[in-house]
Amino acid sequence: MEVAVQKRSFLPQTRKRETILLIMLRDTSAAGLLMMSIVPGFLRVHFFGVLLALWAALAVLSNPKAFVRAYIVRNVQSYSVYLWLLIYGVFFFAGHMHGAGLDRVFNYAGIGFFMIFFRYYLECSDLIAVRVLSVFALICIFFVSLTTLRGLALNPMAARLLSTGIEELTIGLAGMGIGSYGFIYGLVFVVVAILGSTRAGTLAKHRFAAVALAVIFVYTIFSAAFTIALLLLAISVTLLLLKIKNTSHFAIATIYILLFLLVISPVVSTALHVLGDSVGHEALSERFHELAIISRTLSLESSISTAGRLGLIALSARTFLSAPILGVGGRYGVYVTYDVIGGHASFFDHLAQYGIVGAWLLFVSLYSNVRCVYRRLVLGTQKQTYLCAMITFFLLGCINTMMTVPIISMVFFVTPGVIYSLGIDTREQLMRKDGSRDGRL
Repeated sequence: MEVAVQKRSFLPQTRKRETILLIMLRDTSAAGLLMMSIVPGFLRVHFFGVLLALWAALAVLSNPKAFVRAYIVRNVQSYSVYLWLLIYGVFFFAGHMHGAGLDRVFNYAGIGFFMIFFRYYLECSDLIAVRVLSVFALICIFFVSLTTLRGLALNPMAARLLSTGIEELTIGLAGMGIGSYGFIYGLVFVVVAILGSTRAGTLAKHRFAAVALAVIFVYTIFSAAFTIALLLLAISVTLLLLKIKNTSHFAIATIYILLFLLVISPVVSTALHVLGDSVGHEALSERFHELAIISRTLSLESSISTAGRLGLIALSARTFLSAPILGVGGRYGVYVTYDVIGGHASFFDHLAQYGIVGAWLLFVSLYSNVRCVYRRLVLGTQKQTYLCAMITFFLLGCINTMMTVPIISMVFFVTPGVIYSLGIDTREQLMRKDGSRDGRL
């Protein structure tokens, strides 16, 4: 009798130890996936695929119910991504993606995965796992920021040259760990998450570390001198300071901010020139003068002017109207699509390339996954911070390229992870039932 009791008490302990081991292995795999998406040069398709399969298997074994709720049970968030990838796969094998190789398909697959990656951890309600992965991702981002700053100190144009993708211009830059436009734009949304959480007081226990990270990240964005990244950062920080509570007012506030920046641009230009003349650091001085030129003329030598960018957006829009159902196929810079796709606005470019059939599911995927996370946040300050980041993310899709794995992973995992898991009141969220566990819209 005593032996039977001992066996029954031993079995639950054994299962618990096995589950803990599975969770540790699962989250180690998840950390590897995040590292490959953030750190330049680490993303290898075959290794990423193996690690993804390993994570999926461990996710099923460690918490099968959460996996089923996140990815198997019918929901808009996951199934819109599945259908979007299926349609793009059909386009590829049917020859509709003229000039695109398998790397383009793998890029879309990685983007689709990171759109729904965070959803599994929401269904698990595993605060510790989200917190550990978010901190690990911040460490990776911090490391890349340092390597990027080192590279920019050697060549102030390094990040911009890498963003061109032209091999002749990037000789000697590859392998230095310099974050290009995907990393820099993703950094904007992570900064918003940190600043918003700090302003709300939810990072009170880690305020010094949060502020220090935010300063380094902002300095990295500033040093890389991507005009639109700086504009998005200014808009998102302004939205944070306004403390808007009504979600319908965020878009209106964004438009007002853009108009205000245009009105005060002459004053800002003068102030930036003064700062550029007074700063002793050569790289910083150059950045201030460049920003002064941008604010005065809305253009920057070696980059596209505002009028030129609007022209490229209009080009994609006209191409979409000429073939609204399936688009013209292909991708920017390849064969016939070179002269019909602007290549500088993801939403308009995808409409031009793949028409309503291909692009509408992309829009549904992005919106539904953003809304799902928003509905799962409980604190009003968390919702405001998340909205500030997401509004500027969708604005980025309208005016520049955003379909890269670094941007999507930092927007759809790191940003909500920081907001969701690092706050002092987060544990209260897990005790509340907000009625949206099934993810329905």
